[in-house]
Amino acid sequence: MCLSRFRKLYEKVRANPHQVRFEELRTLLMRAGFAERNPGTSHYTYKKGRKIITLPRRKPFILEVYVKLVLEALEGELPDE
Repeated sequence: MCLSRFRKLYEKVRANPHQVRFEELRTLLMRAGFAERNPGTSHYTYKKGRKIITLPRRKPFILEVYVKLVLEALEGELPDE
C-alpha cells in the first residue's frame, strides 16, 4: 500500500470511527509494523514493542471503542513521507 493510500485510510477512519471494518484496522496496524496473532479464536492480537491491542473480528463494523484504541496506538507510529 502506498503512503498516500495509507494516509487516506487513516484519515477516513479518524473522521468516522462508527463505520470502520476490521480489514481497514488490520491494514493500518500491519502497515504501521504491528505483528498479528490469531490463535484460532474470534479475536486478533496486534503487538509492536510494548503496545498490545486485541480486536474482535466483528462484522460488518468494529465498535468505536476499538477504533479509538487503534488510533491511540497509531499515534507516533505512522510512516513518514
